[in-house]
Amino acid sequence: MPCFLSFLFYKNYYLRFFIEPTKPKKTLGRKTKLLKLTLNGYARIFNAKFDNFAFLNIQKIPGQKIEAGYFEIDASEVKLFEKREAGSRLVKVKSDFYAFIWPEYLTAELPVLFSYVNACVNGANELKINFWQGTKWPKQIIDDRLSPLYEA
Repeated sequence: MPCFLSFLFYKNYYLRFFIEPTKPKKTLGRKTKLLKLTLNGYARIFNAKFDNFAFLNIQKIPGQKIEAGYFEIDASEVKLFEKREAGSRLVKVKSDFYAFIWPEYLTAELPVLFSYVNACVNGANELKINFWQGTKWPKQIIDDRLSPLYEA
């Protein structure tokens, strides 16, 4: 099952609004160093729909802020993420920063897998990112701990 994430570019930097340490290497085919950044005016929201579940997206909300991790990419690698994030739009969210954001017509309030939330929180903890700050939580989280449906 693909992972729908929101990403942010800073010139040749690529920012993740939550961290799954294995994902950059899987997409890029190489290791990357993750760094931390704070983005004002946005919140994380679980509304990027895929099949019957919701995954992370970001939404512009004045007064909110989120922490995120980013890593450097080469300009030729941008296409790897465009393919992976097909359906989302690349939006300027800060001077020189752009994010893949799922448009409202492709979002929905759906259940979220516990295994997905767990991957998000564990990854954020590795960078000492406060995943709880600025996150709008879903109404329903499906407990799939005994047989996880999402693999980071």
